[in-house]
Amino acid sequence: MTNQSSLVLAFPGSNFATPTTERADFPIAMRAPQWLKRAREIVETRFLEPLSLAEIAAAVGVHLVHLSREFHRYNRCTVGELIRRRRVEHACDLLKHSDLSLAEIALACGFSDQSHFSMMFKRHMGITPSRFRKSVAMDVAALQTAS
Repeated sequence: MTNQSSLVLAFPGSNFATPTTERADFPIAMRAPQWLKRAREIVETRFLEPLSLAEIAAAVGVHLVHLSREFHRYNRCTVGELIRRRRVEHACDLLKHSDLSLAEIALACGFSDQSHFSMMFKRHMGITPSRFRKSVAMDVAALQTAS
């Protein structure tokens, strides 16, 4: 029987860690302390808000340097990287399912402006937000004509 406690794995070539279940045969399998799980939970639920490392550290009762070090150790990404990844994922949903402008999506996802949003989106997704939106629209059109 496998232990189903939460942990995170990082894959070679990936900028981000992926949550998974603990496996004894995987070398970086580690159990995160409760305060660290709470810190990740704060990030996961409040990524659209302005969120500082000091604010998260205070909420979980640890020093911000300790939080930063342990967060990276267990999650294989920094707090800021996780926030940006969640914001880009949210932007993908908005690009797929809304007609909001790129500037409106940038602000809705917590980016300071459209330029910063576009730069982060391309860094994480490999294409620009406008190309992403166009490719989604072409996929939908192809599915509709195939039906």
